[in-house]
Amino acid sequence: MDEVRKLKNWKEVYDILMEKLRLRTDPVAVKYFKSFDAETRGELRRMRFRRPREPLAVCQVVTLVRTQGGSFYFTAEDMACVIGSAVLGLCEMDIDKVVAVISRKTRELSHKFLEEIPKIPRGEVEAVACAPLKKASFDPDQVLIYCVPAQALRVFAACIQESTYSPSFKFGAEVGVCAEVMARGYITKQMSFSMPCFGERTSCFSEDDEVIVGIPFNLLESFLEGFKNTEFSCPYPIPKGIFGGINETPRFPKEMLTEHAKEKLGASKAAGSR
Repeated sequence: MDEVRKLKNWKEVYDILMEKLRLRTDPVAVKYFKSFDAETRGELRRMRFRRPREPLAVCQVVTLVRTQGGSFYFTAEDMACVIGSAVLGLCEMDIDKVVAVISRKTRELSHKFLEEIPKIPRGEVEAVACAPLKKASFDPDQVLIYCVPAQALRVFAACIQESTYSPSFKFGAEVGVCAEVMARGYITKQMSFSMPCFGERTSCFSEDDEVIVGIPFNLLESFLEGFKNTEFSCPYPIPKGIFGGINETPRFPKEMLTEHAKEKLGASKAAGSR
């Protein structure tokens, strides 16, 4: 029961994200259960979490949560997509069978791809719960944000504000939210990024311009602090034209300009003052 806990008012966090990012759909709070007994199941039901009515893919559950506001939990028995279930550690995957549907040039390349995608070790997770962040009745292990690239830029700026590194992402958008965002973020405890895969786009009607950012629990506090601190240095919506037009020397702060650009801007300013 310790896994079903709540330390922060996530409704307040949700309000900040929705107001500042203007997201189309709700951020999703994700909880991974390493053990899932009857008491935990009962507690989730009292919190109005539901099991899928029939087997679904991970991306379908995430979509129901972010677009319709439902709260769900699922185990291996509730999963339809073997890849999504396997990468979250809920079941084994027979790679020799699944390889037939992977779009690589050769069977060997497809086999290697399935071997190398991020996977939570089998048995480490028994169940997963997903809820809209505004309804989260527990501290999430991860928050998923579906957004457009400009909104993702704002999230990145907040996440790295207290860091000396720029994040690097490895993804192919073939197993987007389940493996490249959820499983990778769970394993690395770092921010993760991908795009909805073909299966998600066909089954869940993802928008053409949507990307996915995952933020692990251990980074959420620094992310929220960074979000406040970068409100003016990296705002959203991004103001257009504040540094000039597309075909003129940008009026960046002088520290960012080359000497040639400074001379050009200086000459233009002098000419304009005559």
